[in-house]
Amino acid sequence: MRTTLYVGGFALDTSEATLRDIFAKFGEVTDLRMILRASKDGGFAYITFATVHAAEAALSLNGQSLCERPLRVNLAR
Repeated sequence: MRTTLYVGGFALDTSEATLRDIFAKFGEVTDLRMILRASKDGGFAYITFATVHAAEAALSLNGQSLCERPLRVNLAR
């Protein structure tokens, strides 16, 4: 199982610290790469966890709201 997640749909003004805080609740975040584009779909990021267990647990955030926008959280391809 992979430990990197794709996270999309967050507002372009979302900070890296905000994403780290949200996802660190599931386990140690070892890498976070944000990509911000000027589009209606918002920004996206790749978040890597130290363990498979943490990554699997963080998948539960799929569909949850962040600043009134639903997050898309999936295993990174």
